[in-house]
Amino acid sequence: MTHNLNIELLRYSRHLEHADKEVDKCLPGEKIVNEDSVVSYKFNSHGFRTHSLDDIQQPCWLVLGGSDTIGMANPEDVRWSNLLEQQYNTTVYNLGISGGSADTVTRLAMGWLDHIKPEKVFVQWPPPWRFELAEDNNGTKRIKHVTWREGIQFATQYFLEDQNSWINYNKNKTMIRGLCADRGIDLYETES
Repeated sequence: MTHNLNIELLRYSRHLEHADKEVDKCLPGEKIVNEDSVVSYKFNSHGFRTHSLDDIQQPCWLVLGGSDTIGMANPEDVRWSNLLEQQYNTTVYNLGISGGSADTVTRLAMGWLDHIKPEKVFVQWPPPWRFELAEDNNGTKRIKHVTWREGIQFATQYFLEDQNSWINYNKNKTMIRGLCADRGIDLYETES
């Protein structure tokens, strides 16, 4: 049986509801520690806190990761992707997703690498105990971000054995390495 991958689902951003908007808070309950710092989040039409993905600038680089990559509670000018952009005078596309997982990194790479065509990919791997599940919500397919705190039966069984998280984590790392190698893209990695 062959399954076709849904490109919209591969490119899905958790922050799609903020597409083309500037918002003061990105997640419910988000608290800005340094209240002297004004933090707002401006999202492009695809729900990412980055340049437009409709007209890709070449050459460019791509960054993937979780909350640290999207820059939760940080102004854009101090995010690591923006610092890379300033330091190397190269357009950097940031596909960070708050609450993201190794699954998120791999899914977004599968959905965006061939569209963006970066020279380099930088990954800040989110913690290994997070993962994604695709779900159908009344005919609308979306991605659900799952952590150990959520008490669904699958997650309970999954997280009873640490090996599951490490297998998934390393599987995603191997996939990103292969995707980049197949395309001749330099890959740089770090862990949260």
